Amino acid sequence: MYSGRNREGALITPGYSDDPYFTSSVAADRYAQMKSRLSVRNRQTAESIFGSKPYDTPDLIITGKLVYDRLIVNVTPEQIIFDLPTPINDKYGGMLEGLSDVGWEYYREEYFLPKLRERIDAWIRE
Repeated sequence: MYSGRNREGALITPGYSDDPYFTSSVAADRYAQMKSRLSVRNRQTAESIFGSKPYDTPDLIITGKLVYDRLIVNVTPEQIIFDLPTPINDKYGGMLEGLSDVGWEYYREEYFLPKLRERIDAWIRE
């Protein structure tokens, strides 16, 4: 979501210029400019993983707290189920919860596998 992409890896829509929340194209552009200035560091990290996003594409860096604090993840031996019961998820087509293939790969390489290796090493040392 920080990268402006949904769970399938597609860009989040509507873009700022098409969002009915903004009463004019000037208001949408000002907001997009403000978001662009605020999210430089997060954008660089996200772009290195997911690729760049168009200027007009929303990301959830500011509103993210309203999203990430409400994300529910249920893990079973067979699956991981994401649920995001928020109006923001509804606004973007119910497609925010979950991870794209690129997101899964990043999670696996950066978090899951190192932790698994750490636990296996600890088990072997016992």
